[in-house]
Amino acid sequence: MTYGSYQVMRRAAALASVLMVTVAASGCSKLKARDLLNKGVAAFKNGQSDAAIENFKEAKEADPDLLNARLYLATAYASLYIPGAPSAENTARGNQAVAEFKEILKADPNHAAACRGLGYAYLQKQALTQAAEYFKRAAQADSRDPYVHYYLALLMSREGGFANPSELPEMIKHLDTAIALDPNFPEPYSLLALAQLSVGDPAKGLASMQKAVALSPRNEKYQFNLAQIYMNTRQPDAAIAILQVLVRNGSAEVAERAGKALEEALQFKTAIEERRAGGSGSVIGNDGQAHACCSNGTDIDANSIVEEHVRIIPSQTPSSFLKGTIMSIDCSTPPAATLTVVSNGRTWKMQVPDSKHVALIGADAFSCSWSKQKVALNYRETGAGAGRVVSIEVQ
Repeated sequence: MTYGSYQVMRRAAALASVLMVTVAASGCSKLKARDLLNKGVAAFKNGQSDAAIENFKEAKEADPDLLNARLYLATAYASLYIPGAPSAENTARGNQAVAEFKEILKADPNHAAACRGLGYAYLQKQALTQAAEYFKRAAQADSRDPYVHYYLALLMSREGGFANPSELPEMIKHLDTAIALDPNFPEPYSLLALAQLSVGDPAKGLASMQKAVALSPRNEKYQFNLAQIYMNTRQPDAAIAILQVLVRNGSAEVAERAGKALEEALQFKTAIEERRAGGSGSVIGNDGQAHACCSNGTDIDANSIVEEHVRIIPSQTPSSFLKGTIMSIDCSTPPAATLTVVSNGRTWKMQVPDSKHVALIGADAFSCSWSKQKVALNYRETGAGAGRVVSIEVQ
């Protein structure tokens, strides 16, 4: 062996040794990253979000190619973001979630989970155009993801889909698809209930919300929704039973809301009983359904439903009651109507959001031709001499 050959062999051996050390170090880093990822997932599931985020960040540093570490990190940031909260810390979390999801998509533009996560992060920030773009990309990457179909329906509801009848069939189709892909996913049933009510199918809406509650029986927001639907399908006893439990055992926020709804339910039940005692026509049959005196629709406002992912329970003034005379009705912007009502010498402007689906007692249907018609109104005051009608009793 020549000296030159010996030197080449030495250099090759040294290089091989370096490569072995590098590979071993790389292997150790990858194992460390996976261990940190598993620890972060466990912490996240136990509600230890801050610890989980640190684990995910360290896992990302240990193995930059471990996309799951980035995905969990982005998801953890997104889960801590509170829509509408103005604090700098909250804004930073939302921005960090977006940035992490975008990093994943730089490495893999068709990463379905990252597209879905980024879409949801934008949805939470009310950036609806961007949310739509990434939900569509997620659907193209994985059309069998039930969450993508649910989020697309949720996006449509945020864009005003409930007020646009032409949008409802597509929304319902997405929700039906989400349920078909995962029959034990409660959120689509909850949103589907509201969509079904909006297309005038209260029986299906009630069944869908009952299913959501059955799948998630401890979800007090679903229980509240169910009580609302019972009220708007003229079943106050069922609504009262749920609301009484929520008043006693619900969170402070839901208990307060349930207390106000319970007052309305009791008032409505009293009005029904008084009507029945007066022998003026049937109201609620033994089957719990509305009969001759009542319209067939509902009076549920999309904003009054507590939807899990919105996380907002709108403030609501207590309902009031007055007796008066309808002097005229403006039906120029159907299905809404404005009643001019005189009560004790005072004139009120009462808004009916949907005249086809307002709760009625003593009449088969709402009439725009009512004039000098005596009524009893259950309403919520919205301003001086103005209110939003909850129910109308024609006398």
